[in-house]
Amino acid sequence: MANLAAEMLSTLLLSMGAAAGLVENNTLALHAVAGQEIRLQNVWHLNDNCTPTAPIRMVVTKPAGKGTLEAVPVEDFIDGDDSDLMRKCGTRRVASLDIRYATRPGNTGEDRFGFAVLFQDGTVWNYTVTVRIARPAAQAPEDE
Repeated sequence: MANLAAEMLSTLLLSMGAAAGLVENNTLALHAVAGQEIRLQNVWHLNDNCTPTAPIRMVVTKPAGKGTLEAVPVEDFIDGDDSDLMRKCGTRRVASLDIRYATRPGNTGEDRFGFAVLFQDGTVWNYTVTVRIARPAAQAPEDE
């Protein structure tokens, strides 16, 4: 029941963003090693005083087949354009959301999946992701 409610809310937020014309579509092409985690994106939305404007949510729009996708709240340095806000807030840690992908050990090849970042003001950032997964480098035997 809770999953259905979350799905309905996500659909509503996505449609609100689309109706307002606040949808941005992005494509990511990345490389990973089987059994390791990579950071796909770090997202933030700040007020003029460098505090978060509102909670940010991530919704999986197409599940990953060879790994898992998660959103992790973090406090980190932000990057971006050369705006006044970046000059002021880019030198301090601020609340943000890390979008991470962890490959399953033993999986190689290509994984394709999607997610959307939902902002409280109705803005939606859609991501289509392709990850090429390589085998880990052979480890040298330990010295005896």
